[in-house]
Amino acid sequence: MIVPQYGPIEPRYAFFMLIICHFSVALFVVVLVQERAEAQLKRLADTDALTGVPNRQHFLASLPNQLQAGDAFIMIDIDHFKSVNDRFGHETGDVVLVGVARAIATAAGRNVLGRLGGEEFALFLRGQTEGSAFGIADQIRTAVNALVFASASETITPSVSAGIAIWRGDCNAQSLRDQADQALYAAKRTGRNRVELYLKSISADEKCSSSVAAASGIHGSSGPQHACAGERAA
Repeated sequence: MIVPQYGPIEPRYAFFMLIICHFSVALFVVVLVQERAEAQLKRLADTDALTGVPNRQHFLASLPNQLQAGDAFIMIDIDHFKSVNDRFGHETGDVVLVGVARAIATAAGRNVLGRLGGEEFALFLRGQTEGSAFGIADQIRTAVNALVFASASETITPSVSAGIAIWRGDCNAQSLRDQADQALYAAKRTGRNRVELYLKSISADEKCSSSVAAASGIHGSSGPQHACAGERAA
Protein backbone atom coordinates (compact mmCIF):
# COMPACT_ATOMS: atom_id res chain seq x y z
CA MET A 1 0.00 0.00 0.00
CA ILE A 2 1.40 3.31 -1.05
CA VAL A 3 0.79 6.19 1.33
CA PRO A 4 0.72 9.55 -0.44
CA GLN A 5 3.13 12.10 0.85
CA TYR A 6 2.01 15.70 1.18
CA GLY A 7 4.34 18.59 1.28
CA PRO A 8 3.89 21.78 3.26
CA ILE A 9 0.92 24.02 2.38
CA GLU A 10 1.84 27.06 0.38
CA PRO A 11 1.50 30.30 2.32
CA ARG A 12 -1.13 31.71 -0.03
CA TYR A 13 -3.38 28.64 0.45
CA ALA A 14 -2.82 28.67 4.19
CA PHE A 15 -3.90 32.31 4.27
CA PHE A 16 -7.13 31.53 2.41
CA MET A 17 -7.84 28.55 4.67
CA LEU A 18 -7.33 30.77 7.72
CA ILE A 19 -9.79 33.33 6.31
CA ILE A 20 -12.37 30.61 5.65
CA CYS A 21 -11.99 29.25 9.20
CA HIS A 22 -12.42 32.70 10.74
CA PHE A 23 -15.42 33.41 8.49
CA SER A 24 -17.06 30.10 9.49
CA VAL A 25 -16.58 30.84 13.19
CA ALA A 26 -17.93 34.38 12.77
CA LEU A 27 -20.96 33.08 10.85
CA PHE A 28 -21.65 30.50 13.56
CA VAL A 29 -21.50 33.19 16.25
CA VAL A 30 -23.84 35.48 14.29
CA VAL A 31 -26.40 32.67 13.81
CA LEU A 32 -26.16 31.68 17.49
CA VAL A 33 -26.64 35.27 18.66
CA GLN A 34 -29.59 35.72 16.30
CA GLU A 35 -31.27 32.52 17.51
CA ARG A 36 -30.83 33.56 21.12
CA ALA A 37 -32.17 37.04 20.39
CA GLU A 38 -35.23 35.58 18.63
CA ALA A 39 -35.81 33.21 21.56
CA GLN A 40 -35.54 36.12 23.99
CA LEU A 41 -38.02 38.19 21.96
CA LYS A 42 -40.44 35.27 21.94
CA ARG A 43 -40.11 34.89 25.71
CA LEU A 44 -40.82 38.60 26.14
CA ALA A 45 -43.85 38.37 23.84
CA ASP A 46 -45.20 35.36 25.75
CA THR A 47 -44.50 36.65 29.27
CA ASP A 48 -46.41 39.10 31.42
CA ALA A 49 -44.01 42.00 31.97
CA LEU A 50 -44.95 42.60 35.61
CA THR A 51 -45.33 39.13 37.10
CA GLY A 52 -43.07 37.05 34.85
CA VAL A 53 -45.72 34.36 34.30
CA PRO A 54 -47.10 33.55 30.82
CA ASN A 55 -49.53 36.16 29.52
CA ARG A 56 -53.06 35.70 28.23
CA GLN A 57 -51.98 35.32 24.60
CA HIS A 58 -49.48 32.58 25.41
CA PHE A 59 -51.92 30.81 27.72
CA LEU A 60 -54.64 30.64 25.07
CA ALA A 61 -52.14 29.54 22.40
CA SER A 62 -50.93 26.73 24.67
CA LEU A 63 -54.35 25.15 25.04
CA PRO A 64 -54.98 21.91 23.10
CA ASN A 65 -57.26 21.92 20.06
CA GLN A 66 -59.24 18.98 21.43
CA LEU A 67 -60.24 18.42 25.04
CA GLN A 68 -60.10 14.98 26.58
CA ALA A 69 -61.25 13.25 29.74
CA GLY A 70 -59.49 14.65 32.78
CA ASP A 71 -58.91 18.12 31.33
CA ALA A 72 -59.64 20.91 33.78
CA PHE A 73 -59.59 24.68 34.12
CA ILE A 74 -58.88 26.48 37.37
CA MET A 75 -59.74 30.18 37.44
CA ILE A 76 -58.02 32.15 40.21
CA ASP A 77 -58.68 35.68 41.42
CA ILE A 78 -56.99 37.70 44.18
CA ASP A 79 -59.56 38.70 46.79
CA HIS A 80 -60.15 42.42 47.45
CA PHE A 81 -57.18 43.40 45.28
CA LYS A 82 -58.74 46.73 44.32
CA SER A 83 -58.86 47.61 48.01
CA VAL A 84 -55.13 46.91 48.30
CA ASN A 85 -54.40 49.32 45.44
CA ASP A 86 -56.76 51.97 46.82
CA ARG A 87 -55.44 51.78 50.38
CA PHE A 88 -51.72 51.18 49.91
CA GLY A 89 -51.07 52.46 46.39
CA HIS A 90 -50.39 50.77 43.07
CA GLU A 91 -46.69 50.29 43.79
CA THR A 92 -47.49 48.16 46.83
CA GLY A 93 -50.27 46.49 44.88
CA ASP A 94 -47.76 45.47 42.21
CA VAL A 95 -45.49 43.94 44.87
CA VAL A 96 -48.41 41.91 46.21
CA LEU A 97 -49.43 40.88 42.69
CA VAL A 98 -45.92 39.68 41.83
CA GLY A 99 -45.63 37.73 45.08
CA VAL A 100 -49.00 36.07 44.58
CA ALA A 101 -48.16 35.22 40.95
CA ARG A 102 -44.92 33.54 42.02
CA ALA A 103 -46.74 31.52 44.68
CA ILE A 104 -49.31 30.41 42.12
CA ALA A 105 -46.63 29.49 39.58
CA THR A 106 -44.71 27.42 42.14
CA ALA A 107 -47.82 25.52 43.23
CA ALA A 108 -48.98 25.09 39.61
CA GLY A 109 -45.84 23.17 38.65
CA ARG A 110 -45.65 22.30 34.95
CA ASN A 111 -49.33 22.87 34.26
CA VAL A 112 -50.30 25.59 31.76
CA LEU A 113 -50.56 28.89 33.65
CA GLY A 114 -51.43 32.37 32.47
CA ARG A 115 -52.27 35.80 33.80
CA LEU A 116 -55.47 36.72 32.01
CA GLY A 117 -55.41 40.32 33.16
CA GLY A 118 -55.58 42.39 36.31
CA GLU A 119 -55.63 40.06 39.32
CA GLU A 120 -57.03 37.05 37.45
CA PHE A 121 -55.05 33.93 36.57
CA ALA A 122 -55.98 30.68 34.83
CA LEU A 123 -54.57 27.18 35.01
CA PHE A 124 -55.14 24.32 32.55
CA LEU A 125 -54.50 20.75 33.70
CA ARG A 126 -54.64 17.31 32.06
CA GLY A 127 -55.31 13.91 33.56
CA GLN A 128 -57.21 15.18 36.57
CA THR A 129 -59.98 13.88 38.77
CA GLU A 130 -62.21 16.21 40.74
CA GLY A 131 -60.20 15.40 43.85
CA SER A 132 -56.76 15.97 42.32
CA ALA A 133 -57.77 19.24 40.64
CA PHE A 134 -59.36 20.40 43.87
CA GLY A 135 -56.16 19.50 45.72
CA ILE A 136 -54.00 21.61 43.36
CA ALA A 137 -56.37 24.57 43.62
CA ASP A 138 -56.43 24.39 47.39
CA GLN A 139 -52.64 24.07 47.48
CA ILE A 140 -52.48 27.35 45.54
CA ARG A 141 -54.98 28.95 47.92
CA THR A 142 -52.97 27.81 50.94
CA ALA A 143 -49.65 29.00 49.47
CA VAL A 144 -51.04 32.48 48.78
CA ASN A 145 -52.71 32.62 52.19
CA ALA A 146 -49.30 32.08 53.82
CA LEU A 147 -47.81 35.24 52.22
CA VAL A 148 -47.28 38.35 54.30
CA PHE A 149 -46.34 41.78 52.88
CA ALA A 150 -45.26 44.73 55.01
CA SER A 151 -46.44 48.25 54.20
CA ALA A 152 -45.45 51.00 56.64
CA SER A 153 -46.90 49.92 60.01
CA GLU A 154 -49.41 47.48 58.50
CA THR A 155 -49.18 44.02 57.01
CA ILE A 156 -51.03 42.65 54.01
CA THR A 157 -52.10 39.01 53.95
CA PRO A 158 -53.57 38.24 50.53
CA SER A 159 -55.96 35.45 49.67
CA VAL A 160 -57.38 34.00 46.48
CA SER A 161 -60.62 32.41 45.40
CA ALA A 162 -60.60 29.64 42.80
CA GLY A 163 -63.14 27.91 40.60
CA ILE A 164 -62.66 24.50 38.94
CA ALA A 165 -64.37 22.89 35.96
CA ILE A 166 -63.65 19.33 34.77
CA TRP A 167 -64.38 18.35 31.16
CA ARG A 168 -67.05 15.68 30.85
CA GLY A 169 -67.36 15.54 27.07
CA ASP A 170 -70.25 17.97 26.77
CA CYS A 171 -68.62 21.33 25.98
CA ASN A 172 -65.74 23.08 24.23
CA ALA A 173 -62.77 24.83 25.83
CA GLN A 174 -64.49 28.21 26.01
CA SER A 175 -67.54 26.72 27.73
CA LEU A 176 -65.31 24.87 30.18
CA ARG A 177 -63.53 28.13 31.05
CA ASP A 178 -66.93 29.77 31.53
CA GLN A 179 -67.92 26.99 33.95
CA ALA A 180 -64.70 27.49 35.92
CA ASP A 181 -65.45 31.22 35.95
CA GLN A 182 -68.91 30.58 37.37
CA ALA A 183 -67.38 28.42 40.08
CA LEU A 184 -64.86 31.18 40.84
CA TYR A 185 -67.58 33.76 41.41
CA ALA A 186 -69.53 31.27 43.47
CA ALA A 187 -66.43 31.07 45.69
CA LYS A 188 -66.42 34.84 46.00
CA ARG A 189 -70.12 35.02 46.81
CA THR A 190 -69.77 32.42 49.55
CA GLY A 191 -66.99 34.16 51.45
CA ARG A 192 -63.78 34.23 49.35
CA ASN A 193 -60.49 32.53 50.25
CA ARG A 194 -61.98 29.24 49.11
CA VAL A 195 -62.23 26.78 46.21
CA GLU A 196 -65.43 25.87 44.36
CA LEU A 197 -65.94 22.94 41.99
CA TYR A 198 -68.46 23.36 39.16
CA LEU A 199 -70.99 20.59 38.69
CA LYS A 200 -73.97 20.31 36.34
CA SER A 201 -77.35 21.58 37.45
CA ILE A 202 -79.45 19.01 39.24
CA SER A 203 -82.42 19.97 37.05
CA ALA A 204 -82.91 22.06 33.93
CA ASP A 205 -85.25 24.44 35.74
CA GLU A 206 -82.84 25.14 38.58
CA LYS A 207 -80.25 26.99 36.44
CA CYS A 208 -77.80 26.82 39.28
CA SER A 209 -74.33 25.32 39.47
CA SER A 210 -73.69 22.91 42.29
CA SER A 211 -70.28 23.19 43.88
CA VAL A 212 -68.21 21.85 46.69
CA ALA A 213 -66.51 24.30 49.01
CA ALA A 214 -63.18 23.81 50.74
CA ALA A 215 -62.74 24.53 54.43
CA SER A 216 -60.60 27.65 54.43
CA GLY A 217 -59.80 30.65 56.62
CA ILE A 218 -62.25 32.60 58.70
CA HIS A 219 -65.00 32.46 56.10
CA GLY A 220 -64.37 28.86 55.09
CA SER A 221 -66.87 26.06 55.36
CA SER A 222 -67.11 22.51 54.13
CA GLY A 223 -69.89 20.59 52.44
CA PRO A 224 -72.01 21.16 49.35
CA GLN A 225 -72.90 24.69 48.31
CA HIS A 226 -75.32 25.85 45.60
CA ALA A 227 -74.66 29.12 43.79
CA CYS A 228 -76.82 30.47 40.99
CA ALA A 229 -74.91 31.10 37.78
CA GLY A 230 -74.88 34.58 36.32
CA GLU A 231 -74.34 36.58 39.51
CA ARG A 232 -70.87 37.99 40.13
CA ALA A 233 -69.04 39.27 43.14
CA ALA A 234 -66.33 41.91 43.10
